[in-house]
Amino acid sequence: LACACARRAADSGAVAVFGQCHETLGSPPYWPWLQILKSLQAACDGPLPASSNIFEGLAAGASSAGGSSPSTFASNAATEQFLLFNRVVGLLAEYASQRPLVLVIDDLHWADRSSLLLLTHLCRKLGEYPILVIGTYREVEITRKHPLFEALAEISRQAVLRRIALKGLSEQDVCGLITDAVSRVLPDDVLVALYEKTEGNPLFVSEVLRILQHDESRLASGQLALEIPEGIQEAIGRRLNQLSEACVETLSLAAVIGRRFELDLLHDLVTESEHDRLLQSLEEAVGRGIIEEAHHSRPAYQFCHVLIRDILFAELSLARKILLHRRVADALVQMREAGEEHSLGEIARHYYQALQGGQGDRAIDYAIRAAEHATSVSAFNEASEYSVIRRW
Repeated sequence: LACACARRAADSGAVAVFGQCHETLGSPPYWPWLQILKSLQAACDGPLPASSNIFEGLAAGASSAGGSSPSTFASNAATEQFLLFNRVVGLLAEYASQRPLVLVIDDLHWADRSSLLLLTHLCRKLGEYPILVIGTYREVEITRKHPLFEALAEISRQAVLRRIALKGLSEQDVCGLITDAVSRVLPDDVLVALYEKTEGNPLFVSEVLRILQHDESRLASGQLALEIPEGIQEAIGRRLNQLSEACVETLSLAAVIGRRFELDLLHDLVTESEHDRLLQSLEEAVGRGIIEEAHHSRPAYQFCHVLIRDILFAELSLARKILLHRRVADALVQMREAGEEHSLGEIARHYYQALQGGQGDRAIDYAIRAAEHATSVSAFNEASEYSVIRRW
């Protein structure tokens, strides 16, 4: 729905850009905003605004020639953050002076606190600029103590905030989708039973449709509705069971990296002789709708839903998780030393997950470095989170 809204705005002459929040500790501070600013730079028709280099200052692991990222603001932490936010808002205003902007931030329930503070700061000034912000989040994730709960309350006081609650699909919609997905007419009682099983949950409906599209023989029995898995995890598990052993092994390795994973990193985690099999497994997983190509500067994929990644990860033994987290962290270190951009926090997170494998010193080292970088860009909440690893 958010994508459709952004496309319609783009068709009307606006610039629509997207920022994706990451579900795990380790992504750089302000990650969705980094994506938005980088996309705006790429989409800019004319000369870049003078302050567009603010992106470089926020980039993960950015450092000066001396190995640190000294602040260019005042010594007071609150003042530093306020001035940084003003620079970002000013930059967005410069872009909006050329063409209206639509900023889509997905999965706000996973946003870091600094990103939410920046969002709140921007929303206070939205009335001054032709900028529309669309944010998506899972309502069930938001408790009174969740950072987004407070951010939304503040935004509603300062700006025009419209919340659109998405409910389950209606019985008519579910029946229509299922009828369109299969090649035969289903009895009304089967359609009703399918709706009752899915309860209109869009994810569950899509999982059921994938099962039917890949195995229409299930339609031969009037007991079809009784054979549908009792929950989403079972539905996903049924699809995973249809994959080859090599494909599942590849996906399990990718699940350790996270929901989104780069092809180069996967390559570094297997031997050269396994590269062809790796590509074949990824192609199989894409064809089955388990993963999809991710929009990224480098070749990357992501699991179509976080639950798919969670199920695969949960199936790994503790020893296997420790081993793979250590291998991922070591590979990220090598890639970073070779000049590729990888977050210090991401490396710290993987070493932290491998603590029981004797990676405590490395986890602490990279947590300290990640905390220092977060502090240098006024992301103080994230710095304190990395300090938790440091105190371990």
